Amino acid sequence: MNGLPSRISRDEFHDRPSTSRFDTYESDRDRPAIWSPSLGWALLGAIPAAATTFTVCSSGCAYSQIGPAIAAASSGDTVSIGSGRYVGGFTIDQSLSLVGAGAHETTISGGGPVITVGKFGATTEPTVALRDLTITGGVTASSPVSTAYVAKAGVIALGGGIFVPPAAKFATGATLTVSNSVIADNIAAPTASVDAGFSCGRHDCRFAQAGGGGIDNWGLLTVDNTIVSNNESAGAFTSDADGAGIYTQQGALTVKNSLVTGNRTIAIAPDGRFAEGAGIMVDTSASAGACTPCTLSVQDSIVSDNSSSLINNTLPSSVGIQHGMNANAGGIHVGDGIPTTVNNTAIDGNSATAVDLRGELFGIDAGMIVGYSPLVMRNTQIDDNRSTTTELTSTDVGPAGSALELDGGGTISGTRIDGNFAISTSPGGLADTNGGLAIFYFGNPGGAHLVTVRNSDISGNVTDSFSTTGSAQIEGAAVFNNSLLVMRNDHVSDNVGRAEAPTGVAQGGGMWNGVDASTGASPPAQLTLVNASVTDNVLEGRAGVTLQGGGIFTASPATLTLTNTRIRFNRPDQCFGC
Repeated sequence: MNGLPSRISRDEFHDRPSTSRFDTYESDRDRPAIWSPSLGWALLGAIPAAATTFTVCSSGCAYSQIGPAIAAASSGDTVSIGSGRYVGGFTIDQSLSLVGAGAHETTISGGGPVITVGKFGATTEPTVALRDLTITGGVTASSPVSTAYVAKAGVIALGGGIFVPPAAKFATGATLTVSNSVIADNIAAPTASVDAGFSCGRHDCRFAQAGGGGIDNWGLLTVDNTIVSNNESAGAFTSDADGAGIYTQQGALTVKNSLVTGNRTIAIAPDGRFAEGAGIMVDTSASAGACTPCTLSVQDSIVSDNSSSLINNTLPSSVGIQHGMNANAGGIHVGDGIPTTVNNTAIDGNSATAVDLRGELFGIDAGMIVGYSPLVMRNTQIDDNRSTTTELTSTDVGPAGSALELDGGGTISGTRIDGNFAISTSPGGLADTNGGLAIFYFGNPGGAHLVTVRNSDISGNVTDSFSTTGSAQIEGAAVFNNSLLVMRNDHVSDNVGRAEAPTGVAQGGGMWNGVDASTGASPPAQLTLVNASVTDNVLEGRAGVTLQGGGIFTASPATLTLTNTRIRFNRPDQCFGC
């Protein structure tokens, strides 16, 4: 389709020229000059006369390490760092610029976090720039947030590479810009846990959080022309693994011209319950103060090959039902109340994996989940993401799967949702799966919000439910609608839904439109197609499986409106309930 983005490879990203404003002029001599009555002829962008540059290098400079140079600097100064490897574990608590010789030349390593920007609980926080650096090797086992939240160190570990703490009363922290840099191979892993306050069967559940393996942010963060890779939020004590690449809990996050790849959230037995937002997670803290502006913007970037993994075969079914155990958003997780914009971005190759053969849980939204927040997505590709669930049954928790979920309304235009895969396996119970794009309503205040999809393509997605002796269910191999959805000038084609079990039902090879009981709400469930096409979609199942709506499935009280829309070449039928 015209206007849809072409795939961006990782090699192409590495070969991109720098777009940093700092690279516009080779020296101050090249900067344009202007006349000022007080300064005479002054250079645009030149460092003010009062500012000082402190140099750090292995020999011949004023300082051989970064920490002492920062201690000597004043607000507004610059710390210029030469080639080499330097010791991390320091704090920047005033407005400074830290400038390396290039991400491949200057490395800051070690500490936990490697760099802290701002001061926990301060009444004022600095504005800081980090440029041309590699920040790596950070291992964070605790955070000042841990003692503030649970009165115990080591339970909440935040920010393996960079930590921007909250200001006083958990208000928005420092303003930080990271540009032309690499944030890689950092870890957040707690070393203790506390009673979570509810039962996990034979023992009480425990709580411990790992967040922001690469960057944990409570301030105003911009990541520009930067690689965030191979960071991890995990640990043996971890119940909640969050935001391995970038985790924002307060304030705003802007990611542009950047690559977020290979980051991992991992939650395991005996206490692991959640693995979320491996690449990027923005979710306001329940204990935070006023959150302004609380936004997410991702532009001209790649979010790829990140993974959220929850593997715990020790917790009973009741824990999953009551507390929603899941792995979600290998790519991007957005919570409630966070206006979100995604432009010209590839979200591909991410995964969400959930395993508990004793309980009910789900692996969902491998590419991206957006909670009760408005989304504007343009010219984006969501391809080759994979959701995998292996569980006792999904009877009480509803369908797993999907590549992109919206719960709070918004618009999607010029976007591809192609080639994603979702599978649920329940050896003896119910395996229930949806795929592609999922629109949910959970009874939020203010009612359901409209999602509009325009000039987009949802194709080649495969959704599979498998049970050896139980039953299987498919609810939309490409589109699942449980709310208000309007699609204009869109193609839904070549999607496949498979129910592989002795009994079951497969509904909507292309689209499923109805009320899902697992949400606990009664939404209006309205689907409108205008100038759209639903073609060549397929439902498959064993002999005991009922197949309904190879193209579209809709069931009362949901409503379906079709205007100038083609529904053809679907198998085994075109539209059930139309």
